[in-house]
Amino acid sequence: MSTPPAWVRFKKEGDSYYENGKFVEAIRSYDQALKLAHTSVVATFLFLARGAARLPFHAYDAALADAKAALTFPPADKPFNTQHEAALLLAAKADYGLRQFRESYRWVQKLITFYPTNDEGLDMLRLCTRRIVEQEQGIYDWDGMWKEARRGTTDSDHADYVGPIEVRSCRDSKCGRGLFVTKDVEPGELLLVEKAFSAAFAKERVTPDMPAMGDGVRSKPDEEEEKAREERKALHTELVTQTIVRFFRNHSVQRAFLGLYRGPKMDEESDERKDYSQAIQNRIAYNAFAFPSFLPASGFSTTTPSRGIWLKASYINHSCNPTIHRSFISDVIILRAQTHIARDTEVYIDYTSCLDSVSQRRKYLSKYGFHCECQRCVSEAGTSQAKLKLREKRVREIETLKIGEGGVGLGYYHMKTLAIDATYMNAPSVEPRLALVSPLLNLLSAAQMEDMHGFAILLICRVLRALGWVVADPLYFDIWKWGFFTNEIVVLMTDLALAFEAKGQLWSRDVAERVAKKCYLIICGEDWSWEEAYEEDGKIEEGTVVDLIKHGVVVG
Repeated sequence: MSTPPAWVRFKKEGDSYYENGKFVEAIRSYDQALKLAHTSVVATFLFLARGAARLPFHAYDAALADAKAALTFPPADKPFNTQHEAALLLAAKADYGLRQFRESYRWVQKLITFYPTNDEGLDMLRLCTRRIVEQEQGIYDWDGMWKEARRGTTDSDHADYVGPIEVRSCRDSKCGRGLFVTKDVEPGELLLVEKAFSAAFAKERVTPDMPAMGDGVRSKPDEEEEKAREERKALHTELVTQTIVRFFRNHSVQRAFLGLYRGPKMDEESDERKDYSQAIQNRIAYNAFAFPSFLPASGFSTTTPSRGIWLKASYINHSCNPTIHRSFISDVIILRAQTHIARDTEVYIDYTSCLDSVSQRRKYLSKYGFHCECQRCVSEAGTSQAKLKLREKRVREIETLKIGEGGVGLGYYHMKTLAIDATYMNAPSVEPRLALVSPLLNLLSAAQMEDMHGFAILLICRVLRALGWVVADPLYFDIWKWGFFTNEIVVLMTDLALAFEAKGQLWSRDVAERVAKKCYLIICGEDWSWEEAYEEDGKIEEGTVVDLIKHGVVVG
């Protein structure tokens, strides 16, 4: 009995590892077999076997190289045989894993042309078609994406859509590079949909009952804060690990990742060449975003957000008066314009809560290595301490007032809001008058209780003006300029539509409803759920958009 060639033993060994899910060991065995392969036909079989083992290992660059190598040797170099069929399918899957959907589609077309009954090929054709529609037209199944998120899917399968934006050098060299629009953009326009390069999802956990208070027993808030710190640390470690794995398994992604901002202290490129692990950690430290954690058992987590890194979205610079809004569905980030943006203008998001004071914002932003000098920060920082103290005093005064029975009248309360307004020296488009929002909403609620619809319309328009919106004619609700966004915008717009309807101004009601829907689109990223959220009586249903906003679908 003749002894089988040495490569056969390694091939069988690799097949055994593959069947048991030990893909690294399988790849090594196939490597050894290839070194001993004595004919091109044997090499073809081994390339295909190794490429198949590399797919579940997410080594897509190498799998694609194996597929192309197999196609250069017989019998896979000619159609109408199983090796040629397997090589085309392998190439299609590898390019799909690299998110090169148009290239994957071309491989699938060849596959289906020669092997029209290949079921996997037909499935790949449908998948590639969906991804190309997403990638080239920005058309997504938002409903399906939300269903995936609610099931706890952590590896959503969607293409990136890059709208009318591109990366350019900023006018101020200290800001490095940023995202600029390539044409005039309208509010609500889709600019970017991008799946995370890598993401670490928060885990479900059960909060224990609060222990009895006593000596040596920490309070529940202390325990929760410590757990939150531990979770954040674990998430960071997981994100670094995932990023390192993807970075080294697919060399084609390295250049795009290393192009990200590396921090203010990394001036020597040679330092990073010595330690790629440190280079990756630098990119994550300065480019990662937090995003809402949707936990299947309990809904949105209000404690620890998930974390991820996005290669295109990471180029967006900060402004305390942002021009675009970001939202998330699982690890997919959605960017929409929230105002009119002129062609060749840089776009901005907020890295911190824009509801905080200038000192609070600058303190938080310092961890990113810069001192914010946006127009709003400069203007607010220039406000005298006397004006700020006067504003704080008037806000405290109005907070003690009750409107209505046993309290003050609407007119008196309204005069108090005008007193707060007088403490602002800058235009609302530069410095949103945020201290006015809560008092005006209280006044609006009282007006609605009294069915004072005309006054309610004027108050809502006043809130909008305080946020930098330009409403030319409150009676017909003609918006000339969109301004600052807060979580109350959508509800305000629906209240406005109701007030117009009560006064019989149906045309104005329709305008307000359209604006409300567009605001919903901007804040939530999609509007498929608008009809579900928008009740027949015109109110936003609690538990829908309000719930999404409260629990951080929009991370500002």
